[in-house]
Amino acid sequence: MGLDDLARKGIRQANRISRDYIPAVIEKFETQRVPDAAERSLTVPEAQQLAASLITPEDREKLDTGIESLSDGKYRMRETAGSREDGNLHVHDFVIEKSGPVARLFFVDPEHAMGKSKNRNTLGIPRRGDLRPQVNVLYSVEMTKGDPVPRIALLRYRGAVIPEDRKELNKPAAQLQMAESMLTTGELPDVLQGHENQITFRLDLRNEGEGHKVFAQARAARHVDDIEHMITSMTANKELPSHDPLEGQLRRFRAIMRTYFPKYLEGNNFVPLISDG
Repeated sequence: MGLDDLARKGIRQANRISRDYIPAVIEKFETQRVPDAAERSLTVPEAQQLAASLITPEDREKLDTGIESLSDGKYRMRETAGSREDGNLHVHDFVIEKSGPVARLFFVDPEHAMGKSKNRNTLGIPRRGDLRPQVNVLYSVEMTKGDPVPRIALLRYRGAVIPEDRKELNKPAAQLQMAESMLTTGELPDVLQGHENQITFRLDLRNEGEGHKVFAQARAARHVDDIEHMITSMTANKELPSHDPLEGQLRRFRAIMRTYFPKYLEGNNFVPLISDG
């Protein structure tokens, strides 16, 4: 590997530390500060471009094609992530609910138990789960055939907001219900209302009259201007800097919609959902 390759590798690693690792470390700690938020009305072309910045037309076509092969109903693909040894064992649920021309897609990633299992390393070396924040991730999308602008509701929040006497809310089935409600109503889950300081990222794109409205909120934003800049960049087809932690949040959602849902649809991995938590 030449010096130029090493330099590029070093830059990529530095960007990833700034974009992903440092925000994750900060996310582990409690704060009473409610994250800055911004809301903006969008024209139809702006909303189309913002949506395309997250789900490209090509990927939307892949999703539409894969979903078209499903009968009306509710389906799930569940994968196991992490391991007990690393202290990060948990599940990812990919859910599709189809009703005629409308499809609702959900990604539920409960990471509230990171590092909670006993570390059996005799030297006490931290595991991956010990270093990761205890959060829950809810991604929701509603797509109507022929409409290029999907309804989008994204939420990432600290698991500490779930009270001790309501731990059942951490279960995937309960998290899915939260995601479904948030997509339908545009409102935060009840458990987060009045505890908005536990939100680390939120993005909501919805119809409003003849146009659309986007709401965004991020703990990693230094100022509300950072969030305004993110929205402007998305509506203007401009990329955020690769070291920007807000870009890290968008990348995670893009990966789910551009890579994982199409892959599991193509692999016929979705099966009719029987609720089991």
